[in-house]
Amino acid sequence: MNSDIKIYSFDKGTVFALLYQRDASLKLEETIKNSRIIDHDPTPTLTTKFQKQLSKLSKEGKLDTTTYFKMYPSDCVPPRIYGMVKAHKPEKDYLMRPVVSTINTPPYGTSEYLVSIIQPTLNKNKNRLINSNSFVNEARQWKIDPNEIQVSFDVVNLYPSIPIDEAIPVIIDILNNDIDDLKTQTKLSLVHIHQLIELSLSICYFLNENKIRIIPNSGPIGLSLMVVMAEAFLQNIERKALNIATICTCEPKTFVRYVDDCHARFNSIKQQQMFLNILNEQNPAIKYTVELENHQKQLNFLDVNIKNTMHGAYEFQIHRKEAIANIQLKPNSNINPNIITGVFKEFLCRAKRLCSQKYLKQEIDFLIEMFKNSVKGKWASSGATEHSKSCQGTFDWLHPKTISIAPEYHIQKIRESLEVNRAKIRQKLGSDEKVLNRDDGDYVTTKTWGPFFVRMFDVNI
Repeated sequence: MNSDIKIYSFDKGTVFALLYQRDASLKLEETIKNSRIIDHDPTPTLTTKFQKQLSKLSKEGKLDTTTYFKMYPSDCVPPRIYGMVKAHKPEKDYLMRPVVSTINTPPYGTSEYLVSIIQPTLNKNKNRLINSNSFVNEARQWKIDPNEIQVSFDVVNLYPSIPIDEAIPVIIDILNNDIDDLKTQTKLSLVHIHQLIELSLSICYFLNENKIRIIPNSGPIGLSLMVVMAEAFLQNIERKALNIATICTCEPKTFVRYVDDCHARFNSIKQQQMFLNILNEQNPAIKYTVELENHQKQLNFLDVNIKNTMHGAYEFQIHRKEAIANIQLKPNSNINPNIITGVFKEFLCRAKRLCSQKYLKQEIDFLIEMFKNSVKGKWASSGATEHSKSCQGTFDWLHPKTISIAPEYHIQKIRESLEVNRAKIRQKLGSDEKVLNRDDGDYVTTKTWGPFFVRMFDVNI
């Protein structure tokens, strides 16, 4: 292969693309054009800051020994950026999605701990969805008017857009309102949490093609703490927007969100547009876009296609983006059969949870076909199926014949070897019997049985 051509994974699905390295670098460069190159690596200095802060908290008894060593950074490396192809956007010449690995970076352990104590508070928000299953369960309880409209809102470029200086006070305020439960999660005070958040989000930098780049006024891309920061900031925006919408009588009938994807229902297009304007007025850094239902009253949200039946309810079926290849397990993968079965069962459970009864059989048939093509070829599952493909005559699947039951492995292999050699001799003597064996029958090496079989078949044929 040309050394200038590299393999790049799609950001969704199991497909990859072959791109010239120069083209891929230019695509990735476009996504980080607001960054600049610096002449030093901030990692050693940042590591020292975390070590001092965590040592102080440990000495004060705010962190137990196990937690302290999980958070304490050592032998740190800078964050590393790489690109994945945005497979579902061919109309934009397949842009690159920047992905940053923060494993073993200075804030990595602290970030994980902060997420673990902050997330339970954020989970209490009534508009937050856990997954598509929680959405379907909730939506099945709604009374759907035939004339209402459903829309989805999406935040443009969410994580790089979060204004850190504004988001930190927001998350501290949310935690303060849940202080009693927070105290059951950690011994850290709000002041300590504030300090650790500020330190973790103090700089956004990464290694790209052996050069350190920094993005000013941005939180660290790829750091788990940024997920809860974004969640808290969006919760604050939604709360203010919904309060204003109530006063302006354009509030949605329902409003739920998973990360940056929102689903809402309105009585009219005018109400939807008013609410979109209110959302976009809350902070100049956060911009929402909208997707309307189609003329068949259908909308794709997460991995679900939602249809207004015009009879007071929604119908649901699985939605797959066009770019996602329906290959879950490679045919030549050396995978434990129990894992294959488990994956298939999970897809069946997903179908059962999400699909309306009308679409369930269609989805199950699709899954059967997908796994049949993805996992094993039709004739590769056993010697019996291979035999039925290669040999003439009727193959009686319902009435197989057991030649012998061997009490132990050694005896079994001897009997198999003799049966293989017996079949070979029978063919040589002119029998029209079709034979297919996957081994040569060489477990038994003696040549005594050959003449014996010849003599036996000479008598019988």
